Amino acid sequence: MAGFSEFQNNEIDMFLPVRYTLERTNKRGSTEMRTQSMDTSPEAERVQIELIRKASPAKLFGLVRSLSQGVILASRENIRQLHPDARKEELDLIFIELYYGKELANRVPKGIEERKCR
Repeated sequence: MAGFSEFQNNEIDMFLPVRYTLERTNKRGSTEMRTQSMDTSPEAERVQIELIRKASPAKLFGLVRSLSQGVILASRENIRQLHPDARKEELDLIFIELYYGKELANRVPKGIEERKCR
């Protein structure tokens, strides 16, 4: 593997992933593309892209929603591991601050107190 110093002037080529041609049905002919993952074959990626193109909006929304939920769960788990002694409420506030900002995180405890008083 090449050292970082060997890549200069925007010549980084993502460790030279496999290049392949994806045939298109338009007049431009083919477009050269690279696989997005080094461990996925060009043919497998072509099939994945075709399935995504054919998917309904509902299916695509479901995929995005699932991915978002997975990222949120992973983030919360990481926060829990970084703060093993924190209570759930503290972990929630750390998450809110990271993703929504300190201003909102500072307002949440007051909102919770107001709800308890109702």
